[in-house]
Amino acid sequence: MSDRKTKEARLRAIIADVARRPKQVTAAEIQRIMNMLSEFHPTGSRKARHGYLYTVATERFMVNTHTPGDAHVKSYSVQDFLSAMETLGWYEEEPS
Repeated sequence: MSDRKTKEARLRAIIADVARRPKQVTAAEIQRIMNMLSEFHPTGSRKARHGYLYTVATERFMVNTHTPGDAHVKSYSVQDFLSAMETLGWYEEEPS
C-alpha cells in the first residue's frame, strides 16, 4: 500500500473513532485531524468569538468548547465536523 493510501486509511480511522465518542472529543484532536487533512485539501482556521472556525476545501464548520480553556468540544460541533467530513468523503455514518 502506498504511503498516501496508508495516510488516508489512518485518517479515516481517526475520524471514525471521533464519531464513536462525540462527547469526549478534544479541540486538540480536531486540530490534529485538520493538520492531517492539509495534505489532501486546502485547510484554514481562525479564532472566533466562541471557538474556532475551520475550513476544509469547500466545507466550513465551527468548533466550540464547553467553557473557555476547556479541552472538550461540544457534541453539536463534533456533528458539524462529521457532516463536513461526510460531504468531503472522509467519513460514512455507520448504520444503526
